[in-house]
Amino acid sequence: MTFEHLLRKNALLPEDKIAEAKHLEATEGLRLDRAVVQLGLLTERAVLTLMAEQLQLPLLDLSATEIPSDILQSLTTKVVFRKRIVPIAREGNILRVATCDPFDLYAMDDVRMTTGLHIDTVLATKDDI
Repeated sequence: MTFEHLLRKNALLPEDKIAEAKHLEATEGLRLDRAVVQLGLLTERAVLTLMAEQLQLPLLDLSATEIPSDILQSLTTKVVFRKRIVPIAREGNILRVATCDPFDLYAMDDVRMTTGLHIDTVLATKDDI
């Protein structure tokens, strides 16, 4: 199901606002979810909530999540800032990471190869990360 379909199905935006976002998507080369946020039509949290429901991923408030320092140090600062991924927990060979972009599969592969661990993904806003 596309993001556009989710917007319509959940009646989150009127058709003219969806069209406005689609125009920005086409002219700026953005994904539709990012265009909607950039235009201020929905908050990033609202978009992530919709994605979390559709993808069946948890959406966390990282400001309310205590992350052990050894877990934070499991990824380089470069990966955290460039890929916008924060490690938040580890259980055995599974590293739980928070991301604001669940579609960046390259980032997840990079973390998987860097750590040698399986990755469990949760969502968080860019500001939280």
